[in-house]
Amino acid sequence: MGMIYHIWNRGVDGRPIFIDDRDRKRFLRSLDKFNTDQPVRLNGENFYEVAPRKKQVAIFAYTLLDNHFHISLKELEQGGFTKFSRKLGTGYTLYFNKTHDRRGRLFERKIQSKKVTNDQYFQHLIAYIHLNVLDMVSKDWRAGHLSQAKKLDLLLRYRWSSARAYLGNFSDPLVDFKELSLHYPMDSFKQHKKYLLGWSKRNFDEVAPREKERRRSALQADA
Repeated sequence: MGMIYHIWNRGVDGRPIFIDDRDRKRFLRSLDKFNTDQPVRLNGENFYEVAPRKKQVAIFAYTLLDNHFHISLKELEQGGFTKFSRKLGTGYTLYFNKTHDRRGRLFERKIQSKKVTNDQYFQHLIAYIHLNVLDMVSKDWRAGHLSQAKKLDLLLRYRWSSARAYLGNFSDPLVDFKELSLHYPMDSFKQHKKYLLGWSKRNFDEVAPREKERRRSALQADA
């Protein structure tokens, strides 16, 4: 309990897991509604909580891309990470398959995760999650082929990421800022804009899950 994780997953065969804004909104609602120790009953677009809930995790940062997502969170209750991730993966898959008239697996595998082991890695991770947005334009930004002004404009305009909340331009109820402040001091928030814009390809690759780690996570998840 109290461990911080980086979790991610992508669509099977690299296929989209978000077709439109309806899907993205549903996934963000899922981050909130499945964050409970109680069963959640689904009926179409609606979530029905069967009892008062106790949050299992604290969401720190997230970014949704067309075929994958990245989230940083902290476990608040014993076993909370596992309960939350199972509900999130299963619940969103059921919604997506019904909405888009499909069957079978939506994700490559079970939600993959990596524990955050030190403060420096955590700071890098928050930036990594937010900067994934820039890949939607071009991965050339990692080599410095995107102006600082363009980077900032994209981060502030993208609706499906917590980056705007960190940059002070948006109130995001999904992010648990009270819990986050225990690990990410206010002076870090003040420097986040500068930190994001100054990131290089080397910084990005230090945090990005490497192929060896992806394979190891896959084996652990499928075990």
